[in-house]
Amino acid sequence: MKKFYYPPKPGTLFFKSIPLNQYKVQWKWRGWRICIDQDGNCYTRTNRTIDITTNFPKQNYDYQLDGEIISLDTQVEHKVRKAIRENNYDIKIFDIFIPSKPGLTLEERLQILKEDFNIEVECQSTNSFEGVNELLTEALDLGREGIVLKKQGSTWRAGNVASHIERDWIKVKELI
Repeated sequence: MKKFYYPPKPGTLFFKSIPLNQYKVQWKWRGWRICIDQDGNCYTRTNRTIDITTNFPKQNYDYQLDGEIISLDTQVEHKVRKAIRENNYDIKIFDIFIPSKPGLTLEERLQILKEDFNIEVECQSTNSFEGVNELLTEALDLGREGIVLKKQGSTWRAGNVASHIERDWIKVKELI
């Protein structure tokens, strides 16, 4: 079985000292976290194979696309299995990992997605906590799970320890 790399889940601690102008904001999708390799194989975080067809352009270097598979009907995790059975899903790619180039910055990775895969990841910016709240409200209104703040210049890191990226990737979700 092919080895897939997964970053730890983003940190959820949010401090007033965070320099927000150094972060890009991406949507946090509500579905199953997946990786897709250069052969089109799709796996969950638990290395379970997902039998789906992907049509991303293939490249001649080793990579894995980092994304989320979501139900087109309702963006909730427990609807994904049915969405896959009924071919009623979408794949949202938000990052890429290239094992031979682990030091690529967020900006370089997003540029590779755009140039090599024709995937433009929507990123927004804000420099205030009010702006974070506005983006979070917009995300929730659109049915997303929340937002993720990714520090500009940050590298993609594999592992199980959240502290490795808790200041570089910050997950912001609705408080229940």
